[in-house]
Amino acid sequence: MDDISIVQKEAGLKYLFLTFLKIGCVSFGGHMALIAVVQKEMIEKDKTLSQENLLNAVSIASLLPGPLAVNVVSYIGYHLHKKMAYW
Repeated sequence: MDDISIVQKEAGLKYLFLTFLKIGCVSFGGHMALIAVVQKEMIEKDKTLSQENLLNAVSIASLLPGPLAVNVVSYIGYHLHKKMAYW
């Protein structure tokens, strides 16, 4: 399993906004259920993120204070669109 060899598509701000809006509107359950939906949408369906990057996001987010799902999607936004993710 070589996740690094996956060709990742360019993710713009519009893509990130619409994807996370859709996930936020239709998903329910705990934080891990939300992360599973992010995995299905962004890794399996759209191929904009690798499995390794999502695991890194979960690892870092579990160390930070605050809701895990919010920290994970913040990391993903920063990873995919460096400069505009936190404004």
